[in-house]
Amino acid sequence: MSTGRGTFAPIEAKLRFLLTFTLALATAEGQADELSIGAAVEAARKRAPAILAARHRVSAAEARRDQASLFFRRNPELEGDWLDDRLLTDEGERRFSAAITVELELAGQPGLRGDVAERELQAAGHGVSAFERIYVGRVMEAFYALLEAQREAEVVVEILRLNEDIRAAGQRRLDEGDLPEVAHNLLVVEVERARADTELANAALTRARAELNRLLGRSATTALRAAGRLPDRATQGDSGSDEPERLDVWAARAEAGARGAEVDLLQREAIPNLRLSFGWELERANLHREGAAGLGPEVFDADQYFGIKLALSIPLFNRNQGAIREAVAKRAAAELEVIALEHTVSAEVASAQADLGAAARRLDLYAAALPRVDRNLELLARAFEAGQIDAPGLLAARDRSFRTRLDHLEAQKSYVFAQVALARALGRDPASLLEDH
Repeated sequence: MSTGRGTFAPIEAKLRFLLTFTLALATAEGQADELSIGAAVEAARKRAPAILAARHRVSAAEARRDQASLFFRRNPELEGDWLDDRLLTDEGERRFSAAITVELELAGQPGLRGDVAERELQAAGHGVSAFERIYVGRVMEAFYALLEAQREAEVVVEILRLNEDIRAAGQRRLDEGDLPEVAHNLLVVEVERARADTELANAALTRARAELNRLLGRSATTALRAAGRLPDRATQGDSGSDEPERLDVWAARAEAGARGAEVDLLQREAIPNLRLSFGWELERANLHREGAAGLGPEVFDADQYFGIKLALSIPLFNRNQGAIREAVAKRAAAELEVIALEHTVSAEVASAQADLGAAARRLDLYAAALPRVDRNLELLARAFEAGQIDAPGLLAARDRSFRTRLDHLEAQKSYVFAQVALARALGRDPASLLEDH
């Protein structure tokens, strides 16, 4: 039996590691910005670059709508002429003319063009709203993933502490000659495995924090801690029996309507536009009257004219045939995309309902089993310390207990993810789930 400081030096080193890891974790959490799920969703809606960029697309669609709603697409044209032949003849003439030309669309194109732009604006608005809801769902998933990572980091610390306690009890039994050295070595290996697990848990925590910071539009290294808890048991919420109201489906329908209106517009644009000109012309001549002594004094003669000119192109070669065929094809494609999306939504709702039901049952099973597993571990630890069972039996019970804990954490996260997925499939705002958490 070994005695002296050399026996306890490895124990002290391991305890120092455990204390250092725990203090570092506590210090990082103490300095971190605690964020609730509601605050995270609100921060994403206000500052996430992806959401802000999507909203600018709506502003761009509004600008296109305003531009398309103009009755006169082209500005009036002002033309002017000045002619003078006095440089070549003694009796010169001057001619001034001015005309204003406007182009008129005769087949109601301005209204149809505004209709196309309005439908495109509706499609953009619904699309951006759908994207925002999807983004909020991602933020919620990242938030609860961070909660799971935080709790998992705490669990692995508990595992490390328990392994240290078991190893210490094994050391006492080894010193008393009641435990084989091979069993003691097994306990030491388990302590080292637990220390390695703490490093993995810390890395997973860093990844989860970086992902949530990314979605919130912040630096990946910003200190952050998720405040709240994962659901212990499934709630008796809505199973999603209502008809889905997906904004992306609304956007697709509006896009199909825009493509249909575009076909009508292009057919009307095959009708020529009328160019209408209003003109004024002044003709002024310098004349010399003949008198008895030759040329008399210079006199002026002026004439004014007002006129209207009409111009109409003849649609002989280009009647918008290619553009119309292209628009018809786009309309057919958009209508089929709506049907395909509706089928996709139906499948997503059915899958999400099944996933939520399975996640709820799994969560309840783990929640019911966890207290019994922990109780068994406590009883076996006492039996090991009393020398009633061997180390492999205790380690197997310990693995079962902490595997169940980690599986329970994963079941909690999966249940929340399934709720978010069902809300997304039904077209609901995932933030409406916050009342349940």
